[in-house]
Amino acid sequence: MSRDHKLLASGDDYGLVCTYRNPLLEGHASGKYRGHSEHVTTVVFSPDNKFLLSAGGQDQTCIQWKMKK
Repeated sequence: MSRDHKLLASGDDYGLVCTYRNPLLEGHASGKYRGHSEHVTTVVFSPDNKFLLSAGGQDQTCIQWKMKK
């Protein structure tokens, strides 16, 4: 969850990083971003909420995503 509690983020087994508005309401779509070749092990927001960082398992990469305002 972002520091301001406005966004949630998750990673999945298919290399996607997903973002959701908080609170998550039924029927609302997530933002889906592909960058990893396989499962995403960790996602974390930067302290200033300007970036989301994700770590991949098999591809052993860390991606820095710039958050839109």
